[in-house]
This record gives sequence, structure tokens and C-alpha cells, in this order.
Amino acid sequence: ERFGVILLALTACDVQETPVHRSLFLLALTLPACSTEGAGPALLDAEVNAKATYTYEADIQPIFTANCIGCHTGSNPPAGLDLTSGVSYGNIVNVAATELPTMDRVEPGSTATSYLYHKIAGTHASVGGTGRRMPIGSTLSTTDTSILATWITEGAPYDDACTDTDGDGSCDTE
Repeated sequence: ERFGVILLALTACDVQETPVHRSLFLLALTLPACSTEGAGPALLDAEVNAKATYTYEADIQPIFTANCIGCHTGSNPPAGLDLTSGVSYGNIVNVAATELPTMDRVEPGSTATSYLYHKIAGTHASVGGTGRRMPIGSTLSTTDTSILATWITEGAPYDDACTDTDGDGSCDTE
């Protein structure tokens, strides 16, 4: 599954007599065309560098701060999961879940294999997990759950302005 991909279908009748349309048509002719199992028009695959819908510090960390750090903070948090700002990213992305070590807490690109998502959605038992749905005593709003799902599906980026190459939850210098 690839993200930030534009599928552009071109036919001769779509080309208008303007310089921009002619340029796009000529560019399209230089790209390899493919079709989906011979059905439908030829599709040209033009990958774009899409900006993430949500960023960690601006959108994801506030969800944890508002709903999770009442318990998941300090030197001995439940399941060893400290969700405090500055350390949370490094504690969840590509880190094995304590309750289900065969699954990462957050697997970039997949909510289906992200245990944290299952704990929030209440589906953790269906994937072999244990314990209670999070957060205890309430549920995340549909909006917050959707934001988390989109962020995970888009690859769980740390931030558009920086890169966390070592997984410690902070921007790394180049």
C-alpha cells in the first residue's frame, strides 16, 4: 500500500489545446503506463511527496496528554508505557507491546498490526491481547480515534519539520 500516490487516467479526448494540458499529456507519454488487469483506461502512477495529515507534537501528543498521562507517566507507568511529551514517541513507534510482544505498539502504516490502536478501539482481545480497553473509565472520542488511525496509516510520522531517526521522540540533526 502506497500513500501520496495520484492515479491519473488519460485519454486523447481529455487533452485540451492549452500549453499546460499539452505539457501534461507529453509528460504522461514519457511515463510507463499500466492498467489494472486489462480493465479500464491506462493508469499513470505519479508519486507525490504528500504532507502528513497529522503531526505527532501538534496532533497526537495532545491526545495522550489529555487522556492517558493520568496513568501512563513517571518512572513506573503501566505496561512500562510513559506517554509524557518528549518520550512518548520513542516508547510507542516500532516498540513491542508488553501485553502482546509479537505486535508493536505502533506499526507505521498499519492499524491492524498496531496494538495501541487495538487497545484504544477495544479490539485488543481479538488479536490475542489482554487487559482492559484504554483509556480506563472512558473511551477516546471518534475524532481522536480517527486522528490516531490516520496518523498510524500514514506511517506514524514524528513531525514534518524534523526527523526522529533513532526513535527517541526528539528531532535529530542531519
